[in-house]
Amino acid sequence: MKKGFTLVELSIVLVIIGLLIGGVLVAQSMISSSKVQGVMKEYGQYEAAIRLFHATYKAMPGDSTRVAAMLGVGAGNNDGRLSTNAEQYSAWNQLTAAGLVLKNADTASGDYSNSWGSGAEMGVNIPKSKVYDDAGWAFYGLIGWNMYNAGNWENVGRNQIRLAARRPGSDGNTHTQNWVGPLYPQEALSIDTKMDDSLPGTGDVGHMRNGAGTSNSECATTTNNLTAEYDLTMTTDDCHIVFWLPDL
Repeated sequence: MKKGFTLVELSIVLVIIGLLIGGVLVAQSMISSSKVQGVMKEYGQYEAAIRLFHATYKAMPGDSTRVAAMLGVGAGNNDGRLSTNAEQYSAWNQLTAAGLVLKNADTASGDYSNSWGSGAEMGVNIPKSKVYDDAGWAFYGLIGWNMYNAGNWENVGRNQIRLAARRPGSDGNTHTQNWVGPLYPQEALSIDTKMDDSLPGTGDVGHMRNGAGTSNSECATTTNNLTAEYDLTMTTDDCHIVFWLPDL
């Protein structure tokens, strides 16, 4: 007659299964934590480079015609904001020319029509993130817009740098697609909590919705930037995080 498992044996099996599941969850948590630290480190390096550039040249990278003439690269309209598409690429070109970031921006590559949409090529005219394979860092200078295009964002007119991903669309071409992800809401919240106010629509760190005037709140709970929170019920990587640069 075959004997079944004893309670002791079943208990041992359940403990082993629990340990395996716990180990997987701990590993996932460690990977997520490593990504969060990596994003903050990358941003910190770029902010430091921008500060040093401003201290050296008394201008924002990409904005000054005087600096463009000095470095022999870039453009600008001298308004203190990276408010044109060409300026947003020129910022990386000038940081590279000044020796403050690694060579990753080519003035001859990319379509200047939209630095955070169809024109951006990671590792070509904007830096590629080392944390997320399909993500890159892009400058932007909002004038009259806010995180949610609702007209009441406190940081209207400030320059920003954002981490976002490019993924192939129906035509298989990443260069014809707008930004998406790459962060999960919990990762974005963790960064925002460590660096700012834990909210996607206020402060100096937040989430940028994809597409002006859309009703989709993506990784936030609402399209109202003043009441939005990170939507931790979402299981997709739809957060693309924004860092508002300090006024120098």
